[in-house]
Amino acid sequence: MRVWPPTRRPRSPEPEGRPIEAIAADVRRLCARFHALQPRTPFVKVEAIRGAYDHVLGECCVALGRTHLLGVLAAGPELDAERERVEELLTASGVRLPHPI
Repeated sequence: MRVWPPTRRPRSPEPEGRPIEAIAADVRRLCARFHALQPRTPFVKVEAIRGAYDHVLGECCVALGRTHLLGVLAAGPELDAERERVEELLTASGVRLPHPI
């Protein structure tokens, strides 16, 4: 009697990156912090929160297959406009943000 080798099922693909739910939670948390910054907040704190917010916005765009320029543009009015565009894009994609757009 011949024993056939056990059948091997193909592995299901492993998801790349974090779950979208975790990314969206970080987007909401950092959105609230970024848009609640006071004018007299120290520059270093503003840049740290802005950088973290832009990073997680970009991560969310990648997870949803959307394009963005957040990691390319230097700080300034162009980056601010791109951030607003990405916020609108993510809102249209179903990501709820605490900041009204």
